[in-house]
This record gives sequence, structure tokens and C-alpha cells, in this order.
Amino acid sequence: MAGRTRLPDNIVVYARPNCAACEQVIRYLANRSLHFRVLDVERDADAQADLNAAGYTEDDLPVTFLDDAAVVGFDANRLDAYLVHITI
Repeated sequence: MAGRTRLPDNIVVYARPNCAACEQVIRYLANRSLHFRVLDVERDADAQADLNAAGYTEDDLPVTFLDDAAVVGFDANRLDAYLVHITI
């Protein structure tokens, strides 16, 4: 029996306006027709607090959480590792 691809259940991108890497991550996920949430840390104080509580700052943006894993910046290889190559 071949393995089935298992996508993360919860994808959240912490981003801010005018962030080129943030836009790259958002386009990358959207082009794959994935369901994800974008939280703007400049407009949402709770999102900023959650990001800080997880050990990240605005200097790390974008930070993409895929279930419990985090990818800092736009790193297509790491995103692919979580989105394409995970099998069950």
C-alpha cells in the first residue's frame, strides 16, 4: 500500500505589510490551494504577543507554523518538506 500525503491541519503565517518574504510565503501557499491564515503582527497585538511567546520577533518574519513546526523566512525547501514529502 502506497503512503498517502498528510498535509498539516493548521497553517498560520505571521506576517506584516510591505514584507517581500511574507508575500512570497503567502503566494507559495496560495498557489498550492492550501487553507491557511495570515496574521498581521503590526495590526493585531494578540498575534504579535503569540509570536513573541513562541520565541520569535518581527525580525524573523515571516514565520509559518505548520502544525507544531515553524519555518522562518521564505524557505521553499523547508516548506516543501512539510507540505509535499510527509507521508503516513
